[in-house]
Amino acid sequence: MPNILKNTSAKVIEFRCLEQNVASINIALKSGASLVDTIPDFAFANNTMQQLNIYRVGL
Repeated sequence: MPNILKNTSAKVIEFRCLEQNVASINIALKSGASLVDTIPDFAFANNTMQQLNIYRVGL
C-alpha cells in the first residue's frame, strides 16, 4: 500500500473517467477498481457527447 494511504480513514478510491478516456480507464482497472455507475451525457469532448464512468476500489 502506498504511504499516502497508510494515514487515512478513507475506505474507497473513486475514479471518474469520460468513456473515451482509455488511459484513465486503464489506470482505474489496473488499480482493481470496478465500474459502479455512469452519468449519461456528461460532457462534450472529441466531438462527441460522452458519459462519465465511475469506478471504485475498496482500501
